[in-house]
Amino acid sequence: MYASAFGAVMPQLPPPTFADTEVWTNVPCAQLLSDVREFETVLDFTGTASNCVQVAFGCDENGNGDLSWNEEGVVIGWRAGDYFIEDVKGGRMFREASGATNTTRRIAFRVAAGEESVKSASVVCDGAAKFVEVLSGDLRWLYDRGWNMAKVTRRGVDSPGEIVLVESDHGGLKFIVR
Repeated sequence: MYASAFGAVMPQLPPPTFADTEVWTNVPCAQLLSDVREFETVLDFTGTASNCVQVAFGCDENGNGDLSWNEEGVVIGWRAGDYFIEDVKGGRMFREASGATNTTRRIAFRVAAGEESVKSASVVCDGAAKFVEVLSGDLRWLYDRGWNMAKVTRRGVDSPGEIVLVESDHGGLKFIVR
């Protein structure tokens, strides 16, 4: 569910070409996240230097149907031309450069969980393994059986008609953001 520098800071987004927008959707998924043994989330999108595409997992503690930033556990995605994974509760952000922008991107995030812990995790971005060092240590921050909400967010306006697609292979979770 989704990432080695401790306390890395993400760069500021450059101004967008068009009026900036933000689109998001929340999906309650308590059963999906509480009964998972293996979970994979895939994000397909157009990556630019001025947009952000991310999926967050956490617990909607106040029950308002919106996963707020302080309720997030882990966030993975693309921001300002870089891939990132964030341990929200631990206050850690990890990022890796992506190379060229304005191209179709794919991020696949996989977690295999045991009864009490995360056994393994991987992030593959555009076919290449990323965050290998981060994902070789203590992985408990990557998954919590108490999480009950997923939220996908897209910021920035880039290609007309752009679609962001997020799929999960466990339980049929799918987000599409136009």
